[in-house]
Amino acid sequence: MAIQILDNCHFDSNKIKTLYIGSRLTNGDPISYPIEYTTVSGSTDSIIKIEAWDDVNDTVTLGGQVIQVNEITNTGDNITFTEDLIIDNNGKRYQKNITFTIPKLALFTTNQIKEFVMTAAGLFALAPTIAFLVDENEQTLVVGYDKFLVLQNKDLKLGEDNSYTLSYQSNSYSRARAYSL
Repeated sequence: MAIQILDNCHFDSNKIKTLYIGSRLTNGDPISYPIEYTTVSGSTDSIIKIEAWDDVNDTVTLGGQVIQVNEITNTGDNITFTEDLIIDNNGKRYQKNITFTIPKLALFTTNQIKEFVMTAAGLFALAPTIAFLVDENEQTLVVGYDKFLVLQNKDLKLGEDNSYTLSYQSNSYSRARAYSL
């Protein structure tokens, strides 16, 4: 049984403005899990504290790790996020799914995607991945802080649109959490 749980929360999964996604540290190493993080003091919602966010260099510091992130801007309906409570014979877990499409690819964009999706040999880079989401109301959510996101599918469409569609999934015992600087 799966229950969509974002319907009862302040984060608007239908109106995601920006997605930041990363799978490597600035030195090229994969993110080390578990990520040790602190929460904002005095928060009852266990808001995860981001140590530093550098828009110039596209990096986020969390748990002492400087993570290189790529920004995916919403162009209408190219980003979807769901979080479901799954209850089955294995107990309960939270399944988070992020799918995004990057339209109108150019060589530069393709090279950026390869940095966090493909190895030098052209294989899936199944590196641990984390995502930071911002909705249209400036509410924030971090996904993959406890159990990393794993690339499930990639789809390349050539033609008029020239686009990549990537799907990630994380299954963990914790919900996605808000983050703050």
